[in-house]
Amino acid sequence: MPLTESDRTFHAFFECNPQPMFLLDVRTFRYLAVNNAALDLYGYSRREFLALRQTDLRVEDQAAQLQDDRLAIIHGTKKHFQDTRHRTKSGAILDVELDLASVFFANRDSVVVVVSDVTDRVKLQGELQYQAFHDGLTGLPNRALFTDRVDHALARSLRDGRRLAVLFLDLDNFKAINDGLGHPAGDELLRTVARRLAQQLRAGDTAARFGGDEFAILLENLTEPSQVAHVCERIAAALRVGCHIQGTLVCPQVSIGVTYNADGSSAEELLRNADVAMYQAKANGKSCFQVYEPAMHQRVAWRLQVESDLRRALEKGNLRLLYQPVFALPSRRIVGVEALVRWLHPVRGLILPLDFIVVAEDTGLIIPLGRWVLTEACAQARRWQQEIAGADDLNVAVNISPRQLEDPVIVDDVTAALAASGLRPEKLVLEITESILMRDVAAATMRLTDLSDLGVKLAVDDFGTGQSSLSQLRRFPVDILKIDKSFVDNIDHDPLASNLLTVVAALGESLGLDVVAEGVESEAQGRVIERLGKLFVQGYLYSRPLDVAAMTVLLAEHSLVQPRRGNSSPVDQQSLQRPLESRRPARDRR
Repeated sequence: MPLTESDRTFHAFFECNPQPMFLLDVRTFRYLAVNNAALDLYGYSRREFLALRQTDLRVEDQAAQLQDDRLAIIHGTKKHFQDTRHRTKSGAILDVELDLASVFFANRDSVVVVVSDVTDRVKLQGELQYQAFHDGLTGLPNRALFTDRVDHALARSLRDGRRLAVLFLDLDNFKAINDGLGHPAGDELLRTVARRLAQQLRAGDTAARFGGDEFAILLENLTEPSQVAHVCERIAAALRVGCHIQGTLVCPQVSIGVTYNADGSSAEELLRNADVAMYQAKANGKSCFQVYEPAMHQRVAWRLQVESDLRRALEKGNLRLLYQPVFALPSRRIVGVEALVRWLHPVRGLILPLDFIVVAEDTGLIIPLGRWVLTEACAQARRWQQEIAGADDLNVAVNISPRQLEDPVIVDDVTAALAASGLRPEKLVLEITESILMRDVAAATMRLTDLSDLGVKLAVDDFGTGQSSLSQLRRFPVDILKIDKSFVDNIDHDPLASNLLTVVAALGESLGLDVVAEGVESEAQGRVIERLGKLFVQGYLYSRPLDVAAMTVLLAEHSLVQPRRGNSSPVDQQSLQRPLESRRPARDRR
């Protein structure tokens, strides 16, 4: 049947349109016409396209939807179709949107279908959605997607009665690795950890990264608690296997908090409880897992309060230093002082380091706190050197925590404290516990060498409590050994203890190390130590920790003058210090 004038006009408009279009017979759903733009889009010749069926264009997973779409076209109830996917002649998949308009063409009820290729837009939307719900570094789900999956898992658990568990994981000592080897190495380690976590899970479980070195795991369909324990053990074992990160062998370890769902549990509540349990695992010594208990919230609240108060104390200057002198034997001349930090809390009063140093270490506040101690101790030692006759050679000892030693900023902090005070480097003693040295020998050697190059002296504190030997200590640039109080406690009545102290003192001297006996409290202990010869001593028998005013008096009287023989204590302690604390037999650290 020849085309009418209106048909020819429409056909001309149709053919020349740059928008892909085709005409569809509403009754037979056969293609009546197709324009050049559509032929270019789908890759068919005109003859091939007009011979197609609708199912030839639709991808397989949308074939079932085709009948519903046909009914919508017949009844005119739908004019816009989105989320439609077509296949080209080459097999490529296109995301398209279709707009329909009814026309009467060649004496047939037809629809003109305008095709919009939205493949790039859908791909971009998919990428944006993926980025919104996945971690960019590891490809794991992020917190948002993980929380959504926990919500759905909780809903399923209500229906089938099966338990689920949420695990919160934090790498131990990741900051040291990240700072020591650099951020690219840290990123590589995180990707390795992510792969190993995923390998230990079942198909239906979820591993996610929340940022930093924090990960979370969702375990569903649990039948017994031992399943979670097995997963934790597998994860720990998998991570302990060494991996080479930029040429360095790293053996990551992890602390894990575990919580189970209960009636009324929410995703946020489970995550919070697992996080609390993880912090308890850290407090238990790290590299372990801990199941959540309600009482843990109280401990976490206490730690948060301590952290908040300590941060405020640093800002407002509520920290104080006491100084405990170190005496040379047999002269009993004061050769140095050890700086010990105290916190003067406005409500709780005097707080000893035992009650806040661990929190400072865990939260990173140890860095500014340690910086303040260094600056204040160096400045005070220099003031004593300038103001007290005979105190030119007085040295000051400052304790360095594990977190400080692992942080490269310690070298800059020491340099700045010396420069600001004018204290000669050799008059500053940095005390590091034996256990820190043996935890990572290579890293400790590198950092101690950097510090030693500044000219400061290095002391091994608590010697005898770790796993090192004097021969191992020769690997470190150490100047001083401080024999732990536990060696001193029984020397007055235990011959073995006395012999051990004698051997350590002799070997230390043979290696060119000064030896300090710590925690000397009784006159009997003092007599035994004095018989050993040229040692240095520190303890309550000789002097308690003193505030600046009392220490100034003590130094003025005893810096050059040897104390009178027969006195077990160099000075009358009652007259030299304010009653800041009662006599304590236990050692004071920091």
